[in-house]
Amino acid sequence: MLFFVHFDVVNAGSHLEGPFINPAMKGAHKDHLMQQISTKGAQEIEEFYGSLDHVSIITLAPELAGENMEAIRQLVKRNIVVSIGKEK
Repeated sequence: MLFFVHFDVVNAGSHLEGPFINPAMKGAHKDHLMQQISTKGAQEIEEFYGSLDHVSIITLAPELAGENMEAIRQLVKRNIVVSIGKEK
């Protein structure tokens, strides 16, 4: 007897980690690729990665998001989950 199984695959979005992480906690990430978030906030992250349209989670170090953490606010407004990681 032969059975066929059909799976509907849904892309729930990508998870991006790095390079907006603390260099002291970089793990396997390369030193020369580490990035700081300037006053441009989420725009700077998008300039680095390209479109964030299919991103659902971004891991970054909160201390790199600026004093007012505007980058985090902007990402959350776009329904992107900000995972705090690789912070000091």
